[in-house]
Amino acid sequence: VLTVGSAGGIALYAFWILSQRYDPGIEGVLSSIGLIFLSLMVTILGVYIAAKAVFAPSVRRAWLLIALASLANAVAEALWLYYDSILNVNPFPSLADVFYLLFYPLMLAGILSLPFTPQKRDKRFLLGLDMAIVMTVGALFLWYFILAPAHLNGEGRLAGLVALAYPVADLFILAGIVSLIQRDLEEVGRVVLIFLSGSMLFTSLADVLFAILETNSIPYVMPPL
Repeated sequence: VLTVGSAGGIALYAFWILSQRYDPGIEGVLSSIGLIFLSLMVTILGVYIAAKAVFAPSVRRAWLLIALASLANAVAEALWLYYDSILNVNPFPSLADVFYLLFYPLMLAGILSLPFTPQKRDKRFLLGLDMAIVMTVGALFLWYFILAPAHLNGEGRLAGLVALAYPVADLFILAGIVSLIQRDLEEVGRVVLIFLSGSMLFTSLADVLFAILETNSIPYVMPPL
């Protein structure tokens, strides 16, 4: 019910934004409140799973870390709302980015803590090779489209450096997605892993688009991102 309700709310928000009839001031407040709600919902449910003794210790530890990652995201959104709507100052870069970036190592630690299926040495080697390929291709993409243009443009200001930190952190998220291949489906559940992968892919897509626009000084509107 929570998932369907949240998806419906996001669909309504998307329709509102795409209609081009929104008030930027109202949108900023509503989007931040929505993101805080979603993050806190994940935090509460993650803590609930972590507190249930019926689950394996690895599952409980993983969801506690995922809950902490979501809590960091909620704090970041609350700070963003405070800077943007109350203080009326540009929230990027700010203390909010510290908590935004904290999301990545906590989420990766949670993913890696999920129970995994024991594999033979050759399969572990192939998985490691797959992760190396993903990381290499991702690094080349970031260098060609983000890091190199930023270097040529002399990008050194704090906003540019913080913007670059997000896609770099996404490389670790991509590694986490690949690592989901070896998770134990009986302990975790295929549907859970699909949703986790989708969530991280959408996060990475938004981060990369944001970094490309920011480091190349391309005008953009935040709500579509």
